[in-house]
Amino acid sequence: FAGIALWYALFRENSNVVILSRRDDEAKKFKDRCHYMWKNLPQFLQVRIEKNNDNILTFPEMSSEINALPTTLGSGRSETATIVIMDEWAYQPNAKENYASVLPIVEHGKLIGLSTANGTGGKLPDGSLGNLFADLWQKAKRGDNSFLPIFIPWTVRPGRTQIWLDQQVKALPSHMA
Repeated sequence: FAGIALWYALFRENSNVVILSRRDDEAKKFKDRCHYMWKNLPQFLQVRIEKNNDNILTFPEMSSEINALPTTLGSGRSETATIVIMDEWAYQPNAKENYASVLPIVEHGKLIGLSTANGTGGKLPDGSLGNLFADLWQKAKRGDNSFLPIFIPWTVRPGRTQIWLDQQVKALPSHMA
């Protein structure tokens, strides 16, 4: 997903990529992965970077930027984003409030929510699940919202064998393994 963020910034003029992670250190690491990928591109694809600090990369020739922010109440509010990436969404504090904040800023853009499992959080009186990510995921699987559910299984990561999975299942509750 760092590659998707970088692609938008480098190849779609006037892109504002907003990444929301659980904590500031995770946001910085996400931004750093984008920078690492940029550094390893062929030189002819390396659009000049103007600003590269803890949380932002700017590409002035493209009028684009990547902003990686921790989730706080109102994170992303007052932005206009081409794409918002909600990193480890099931674990974000203030997930529901931030979802409400980012929906208007991606009205004509994209919202990607990604996460590992974190249970459902139980049913709320309105029938939704207490974990926003789990609730949106289940609705997407049923076609009850506009999200496209894509599950990436453990088998796609090199080195993960059945032995690895068996160890995970022993160490974690089944819904988290």
